[in-house]
Amino acid sequence: METTSAEARAFLERSRETLQQLAVLIRNSYLHDLSNQVFEEPLEKLVQSISQLVLTEGSFRLERSGEEFFANGNRIRMEFRSLHAYKYVLNELGKRGVGGISFESRATVPAVTAFLEVFCRAGEGENEEGSLLDRLNGELVEREVKGIKLLPSRDEVSVPESELSSDRRERALNAYQQALDFIRESMVTVDSPVQLNVRKAKRTVQKLVDLSYEEGSGFSLAGMASIKAHDDYTFNHMVNVCVLAIAFGQRLGLKRHSLAQLGLCALYHDMGKLHIPLESSTSTPVSPKRNGR
Repeated sequence: METTSAEARAFLERSRETLQQLAVLIRNSYLHDLSNQVFEEPLEKLVQSISQLVLTEGSFRLERSGEEFFANGNRIRMEFRSLHAYKYVLNELGKRGVGGISFESRATVPAVTAFLEVFCRAGEGENEEGSLLDRLNGELVEREVKGIKLLPSRDEVSVPESELSSDRRERALNAYQQALDFIRESMVTVDSPVQLNVRKAKRTVQKLVDLSYEEGSGFSLAGMASIKAHDDYTFNHMVNVCVLAIAFGQRLGLKRHSLAQLGLCALYHDMGKLHIPLESSTSTPVSPKRNGR
């Protein structure tokens, strides 16, 4: 599948919605019987989502690998609005030793209801490898649930390197832009170092730190330091120093906590010059918006 196409983006968005709907149904199934009226609308939505995915793709496989989900081999990006559902379903699958769910035919309400009953009533833990998974799939067969199967865990899902590189670049550019926006806002609006939003700065830097741990072919975090804009030279310079500091620190083997501290210091390395009294300089002051140092 071409991950850059509009069709692929629509597919991943529907996959994300399916994941959210699944989380709601699993969570509520611990509280109510699935025959309860409260399940009627969520079940219909899940069935429609799955059926549409199967109709367009032929089949739909929702698989976990580490802390990530993949839909037919394409990584589902974790978004803040779906973070809780994402982690909840990861945990529910993980504690049963299940690697994912395969839908090979269009879903029906009775089939999905039976699947949820089998899955949610399963206990945690049977230590013999594959025993719980085999039992659950056996129960699905006994209940004549066709086209839905639980998948075994596997270490990783094969994803084309071109897709990973493209995704890394996109997230890196987003993280860089967020850092740039943050430092620009701080330099323009902050009158005193006491007013600096250190908590927000830490979150901004942490995104760059996380990216430094997943570089691959065709992507370089340090390469982002070549980004320059004449009108925002000082802003770019401060973020670029932060990026380079993190990249060097990561190569030197610093731990994440130390990298975050290093990046934070680098991001703020020029902030002090904003607070030098203008009258203390005998020359014309340089505007931080234009020419930097």
